[in-house]
Amino acid sequence: MSISQTDMATPKSILWIILFTLLFCNLSALFALDPEKSIAQYGHSLWLPMNGLPANKVNVSLQSHDGYLWFGTSAGLFRFDGVSFDSIRTEPSQKPDGSITALARSRDNGLWVGTKWTGFRHLKDGQVRRHALLEGFFNTQINALIESADHRPLIGTSIGLYRLDSTMYTPLMLEPNYVTALAIDNSGRIWAGTHEGVFILDAAGQQILKQIKQHDGLPHNNITCLHFDRQSIMWIGTANGLARVMNDKTVKTYAQGERINVVYKDKDNNLWTGTRSGLNRLSSGDTWSRFTKNDGLTDNNVLSITEDHENNLWVCTSDGLNQFKNINLTTYTTYDGLYNNFISSIVESPDNSLYFCSSQSASITKFGKDKSVFNEIPVGPVYVARDSSIWTGQTGALSKLKNGIIRQYSTRDGLPDKWISAITEDDRSLIIYFDHVGIRRFVEGRLEPYLMADGKPYPNREYMTCFHYAKDGALWIGMADSLVRIRNGVSRHFTTRDGLANNWVSSIYEDKDSTLWISSPQGGLTRYRNGEFIAFSYKDGLFTNEIYCVLGDDQGGLWLSSPVGIGHVEKKELAEFAAGHTDSLHCKVYGVQEGMKTKACFGDWQPSGWKAHDGSLWFATSKGAVKIVPGTFKSNQTPPPVHIESIRSDEIRSYRESNTTFAAGTQKLEFHYTALSFKEPQNVRFKYKIEGYDKNWVNAGTRRSAFYTNLPPGDYAFRVIACNNDGVWNTQGAAINFVLQPHFYQTPGFYILIFFLVAGAIYAIFRWRIHRHLEQERILNERIKEATAHIKTLSGLLPICANCKKIRHDDGYWEQLEGYIQTRSELQFSHGICPDCMQKLYPDYTDEESE
Repeated sequence: MSISQTDMATPKSILWIILFTLLFCNLSALFALDPEKSIAQYGHSLWLPMNGLPANKVNVSLQSHDGYLWFGTSAGLFRFDGVSFDSIRTEPSQKPDGSITALARSRDNGLWVGTKWTGFRHLKDGQVRRHALLEGFFNTQINALIESADHRPLIGTSIGLYRLDSTMYTPLMLEPNYVTALAIDNSGRIWAGTHEGVFILDAAGQQILKQIKQHDGLPHNNITCLHFDRQSIMWIGTANGLARVMNDKTVKTYAQGERINVVYKDKDNNLWTGTRSGLNRLSSGDTWSRFTKNDGLTDNNVLSITEDHENNLWVCTSDGLNQFKNINLTTYTTYDGLYNNFISSIVESPDNSLYFCSSQSASITKFGKDKSVFNEIPVGPVYVARDSSIWTGQTGALSKLKNGIIRQYSTRDGLPDKWISAITEDDRSLIIYFDHVGIRRFVEGRLEPYLMADGKPYPNREYMTCFHYAKDGALWIGMADSLVRIRNGVSRHFTTRDGLANNWVSSIYEDKDSTLWISSPQGGLTRYRNGEFIAFSYKDGLFTNEIYCVLGDDQGGLWLSSPVGIGHVEKKELAEFAAGHTDSLHCKVYGVQEGMKTKACFGDWQPSGWKAHDGSLWFATSKGAVKIVPGTFKSNQTPPPVHIESIRSDEIRSYRESNTTFAAGTQKLEFHYTALSFKEPQNVRFKYKIEGYDKNWVNAGTRRSAFYTNLPPGDYAFRVIACNNDGVWNTQGAAINFVLQPHFYQTPGFYILIFFLVAGAIYAIFRWRIHRHLEQERILNERIKEATAHIKTLSGLLPICANCKKIRHDDGYWEQLEGYIQTRSELQFSHGICPDCMQKLYPDYTDEESE
């Protein structure tokens, strides 16, 4: 796969890269690897071929300016975004990619890549430029790559030290010819490690200024690695140990007798070395600690170490990739002194010593002023008595640990051969529950009945899971079928009918306000206050119904252990929900990604959690004891860099360039994007939209792809923003412009053509109607002319009868005068009698009228 312009930083993104770099640096103290923690207490993730690593052997690592992690492996070069590895081709397509041995950032925001046998490469804007035999260099082994103070690449090879000047390869040092490591100090001088010691060259590489060899204090002349740290100290790894050089004079050696493959100092001044025997850390006070394959490292042969912008440490080995990160939870294991990782109970004595009890190994490990281990103790439920003694019970066995002395009681002392599931004490004695026997007092080594106010023993009931002696003197008993309160010798039972979340009770915790918090392994959480039970369950927003243990912190929060992790919820939020002010609870769950070695907590008996005198909370798991210090949690304030990696059209081609044009008829578009946060990449969330199409942002959750179908043609911009695991958003995000071409019938030209065709048709119809109107007018005129012509003939000489006044036609016929005129004109006649005819024809009427 090639690299696109979106893969490397473009000129437009340089400013954002600088801002992100400054932000990362300013926040480094928040995320640096805490030197007070052991290596095993860091968050540790690993990658192997079985979970996505493309090759077993990872030779070299680097984070580029744009935030991606790069890994050179035995199978080629790979780019990593925290979720998936993307293969980057460095060879012509017909050749397989070989082993990558060196990586360096270039000043143009590209990468320099060294290979094992075929020279080196430069990657920039999706283009790979080869520097090998055909390009004027050598098909030689590249052991080290770095840019000089004036940004010219320096190449440490198996045949000498070279510098690339434009297109010229200038040899700087050919004797000794095997260059293994390179570094640049504050003055720009070049430090070259060889098989014959360290050679210091001037910034131009023209003169060897100094040599440092074994007789100067180095453990060995065979130099394996160099690292110039932030305190201007040069660290030199050799085949026989580590050396520190200050001011070119003082040489101090460490770890003699061991081959140092890589050396690196992180932002919190931890010095890390990778050897063939594991990973080592030098912390303050010159204290060394080691982490090996037996502790969880993928392999003991450590080849490369890189720290990313969030201060995660990436450790590459011959058989896998490791990530170490600072986390808010701390897990204590055998690495930190526990006798066994399977922890079933945790308690603290009045002298502030912590006791970690393991039922698997029948042992108790004490952490206090001194560390000690007590073996062969049958461990079950544990209780700390007022006299500082530690009590634990098992089937037919009860053990007391005080002042380092163990006193055990068994069936020989009168104990029933039954399981002890709960222990507590009141003002009189210890109180113990024996399965199928009942509650008994343990007084001076003897069992006595637990009597009620009526003088009768408490009746044997269902299995008891835990005791809690409340501040008001009441004894609360968690059972498999109810909750019991005994006050002044009178008992009362509570069940779900009274408001319990479930009848099976696993633990009881009383906070400073005397509120009881009751957990259930089947129903969730119950609050008891002022005589009222309020239940909270999964349907209300609780992260699970299977709660083993409840502890409260000093900041108003509750911590709940479960088989799916340790959940946190604020008591204030529980109160608001109970009052009906909110519709749902919001919980934060801590598991493996947050630092636990396993998300499953222990919950078979109590106390499976403990609040220590300093406010820290401890929870028992099968893979160590988890420590939580509320109020000290550090959030990730670094917004993740966002990249759009590709666009696929109709599932055929993949595009990476901005301003890509898609052909007319493209129906499906897929946008693939990522955000580079490596602390909890699975919790990175995204929003996206297409400007010009979407009105609002689309919430994609953790999905890293977007799909669109049947977009109308047009010019668009796809934008995506992201937030890290703690909800800090990069609102600038990333954007890519694209054009979706229209069909010919969707183009403006087509619409213009249609306009003119319609206009032409309208004009034609208009012309036809005008023509028709003119034709009708012409016919009418002809008729008028014809009628006029007839009327004009009336003005000539016409034969007319002197008596009846008929007109004679040209063909000889006679016709009434008015009929003749009507047929030849538009005149109509009406009949009347003129006065003369009236007098002549009707003289009588005429006379009467005159009178």
